[in-house]
Amino acid sequence: MSLDPLTFIFEILNFLVLLWLLKRFLYKPVQAAINQRREDLQKAMQLAQQREAQASAAMQQHQQALQAWQQEQARREAELNTQLNQQREQVMAAIAASAEVEKQRLNALAAQEQKTAQAALQHKAARNALQLSARLLQRVSGPELDSLLITMLLEDLQKLPAQQRNHLHDSAQQQQGRILIESARPLNAQQCTALQQGLSAQLGLDVQCNYQERADLISGLRASWGADVLHANLADELAFFHTGLMHV
Repeated sequence: MSLDPLTFIFEILNFLVLLWLLKRFLYKPVQAAINQRREDLQKAMQLAQQREAQASAAMQQHQQALQAWQQEQARREAELNTQLNQQREQVMAAIAASAEVEKQRLNALAAQEQKTAQAALQHKAARNALQLSARLLQRVSGPELDSLLITMLLEDLQKLPAQQRNHLHDSAQQQQGRILIESARPLNAQQCTALQQGLSAQLGLDVQCNYQERADLISGLRASWGADVLHANLADELAFFHTGLMHV
């Protein structure tokens, strides 16, 4: 087989043309696309890194702001506590000073007043003390105190001289054992049982208790039959105390 030089030259030219066409219309666009893609990826990575850095900076800034806010809150709370303590001390000092002034004024007034004025002041103080005592006793009154007063009533009845107990027995017998029990609040079944059994034992006869509620007694009860009355309540005790103070 012989090789035609002209054909060989044409084949070489065709190959060169093909290379030029591939380089111009295929290689360069593909290379440009690859380069563009590489640039896009680099830009995307840079953007992601920037956003990550921004997010990290924002998180750090948020944590710093939160820490600063917490410190500010702690500082304000400390300042508020300091101010409250100072105001409390000022108020207490003012109260103490006012109390001292009032004490001196009352002492001077008591020294200048005559005996009748002093007695009126003492009576007023006694009434105020009784009112305060009544309010305090109203706050502490309750079923437990009622039970204690019931126990005290039965103990006091047991300690009475035989002559007085005989008199109470005869008086209760004349009333056929019917005893009126007035209490500051309704008594429970246990209290009623203890009271009826205790009265029956101490009076020496079976008694029948009729119950009425008297809120003005504050706490405790009042047992009465005929002309005889047994007191075991705060209202009567305060009344006795008031009478004693007025007498003094």
